[in-house]
Amino acid sequence: MIFKFKQFSIDQTNAPFKVGTDGVLAGALCSLSAPKQILDIGTGTGLIALMLGQRCSAKIDAIEINQIAFNQAKLNFKNSPWVNKINVHHCALQEYNLGKNYDLIISNPPFFQSSLKSESQNKNDARHTDSLTPTELVRMSADLLSSTGKLCLIYPVEEGEKTIALAKEQGMYCTRIVSIKPTPDKKTKRLFLEFEFSDIPAIREELIIEQNGRHQYSAAYKKLTEEFYLNL
Repeated sequence: MIFKFKQFSIDQTNAPFKVGTDGVLAGALCSLSAPKQILDIGTGTGLIALMLGQRCSAKIDAIEINQIAFNQAKLNFKNSPWVNKINVHHCALQEYNLGKNYDLIISNPPFFQSSLKSESQNKNDARHTDSLTPTELVRMSADLLSSTGKLCLIYPVEEGEKTIALAKEQGMYCTRIVSIKPTPDKKTKRLFLEFEFSDIPAIREELIIEQNGRHQYSAAYKKLTEEFYLNL
């Protein structure tokens, strides 16, 4: 199964989880200030790393703990226009350290903590926090970031609010919050968060995905993703 974007394609035949809106939002929303080194934690199919490869000239490291997902991402990077600037590593974040300081770290992290698990271990790895808790994610990211670097995460609302509090304990502050609503009349479903070491007031934004019915996307969502989707 191939998901085609304007400048790259995602082979997701064996992927534990397929291309989804959360990943696209994270890759499109994150602020880029000419980063030189980027780390994508839990790259999955490689979607976010490829989107950032399209958006900037930085060198990108991607890590993935799941063997099947790692193989899929490696194939997608190999077949992309950015094969020479994206490297994928098969390891857990807890094992990862190339001695680099990153300008940007991004993740569409696991967030289920107590829900029923799937019979598929691959899906459990991708969805549950057993292998990477929010506390570990923030603490280890803080260690890997440069002093002016940013950490970008997308979470459901409750988990996002908890992560904002966890980050403060690591000396990181939420400087941008994008509240993402499926439609104008529904509650916020996701929070896109940016963290920095500077304690400054957070910029707050709202993004509505569908405006006037199913697959009737808002002008803001179309503008955000127009450089990626073939048809929207």
